[in-house]
Amino acid sequence: MLKRVSVSARILVVDDEPAYTRLIRLILSRNCGYEVLEENDSTRAVDTADAFQPDVILLDVVMPGIDGGEVANQILSLPRLTDVPIVFVSAIAMADAGKHGVTANLKEFPFYSKPVRMEKLLACIARFLRPVASTIGATAQ
Repeated sequence: MLKRVSVSARILVVDDEPAYTRLIRLILSRNCGYEVLEENDSTRAVDTADAFQPDVILLDVVMPGIDGGEVANQILSLPRLTDVPIVFVSAIAMADAGKHGVTANLKEFPFYSKPVRMEKLLACIARFLRPVASTIGATAQ
């Protein structure tokens, strides 16, 4: 008999507002089953990403310490994270970001202004995730 074991996608939320990251974590973990880690200190975001190995990163742009663009460049320079998709979510308005996204490490990523409609954010995350990772294994009878 075969048993399918689902592996939850890992989402890292980096934002200096703990109330925002907590809300996003609750929505993504409870409603979507994602494993979500919050990071509220931009100076620790790169180390957190390296340790957590997320499938997608939600990243604020304006944060004390290191801004989101620099955080993204540092994360994407790590060999194990060079291909991790980043979704920028920020309260700042960026003129062309909605149409063209934000460029980090010569890659273009989507940008959403806060408050973002959760349906849009969830659809964006889903586009980046591979089909639900699973392993197939035999179970003893």
